[in-house]
Amino acid sequence: IMNIIIALSNIVFDYLFIVVFGWGLFSVALATCLGIVLSGIFGIIPFLFQNLELKFSSLYINLRIFKNILYNGSSEFFGNISGSLYSIFANFV
Repeated sequence: IMNIIIALSNIVFDYLFIVVFGWGLFSVALATCLGIVLSGIFGIIPFLFQNLELKFSSLYINLRIFKNILYNGSSEFFGNISGSLYSIFANFV
C-alpha cells in the first residue's frame, strides 16, 4: 500500500509541479521526496492513534541473531556494492 501511495502521489505531484507550476527538473526530485514523506506519514498513523498489537518498544539486540543477520545479508550487500561499482566504472568508459 505504501508503494502505491508513493507512486500515485509522485505522479500527481509531478504533473502539478511540472505542468501547472512549470518548475522544471527540481520539481521532479521534490515530488519524489514529498511522495515518500506522505507514505511515511500514512504508514505511522496506525501506530500512533490505534490500539494495535504492534507497538514501538525498547531495542534489544541478541548478538547471535545479529551475527546471523549480517552473515545472511552480506551476499546481498556485496552484490549491490559490486553492481554499483560496475555502474560507476561503465559510466567512465
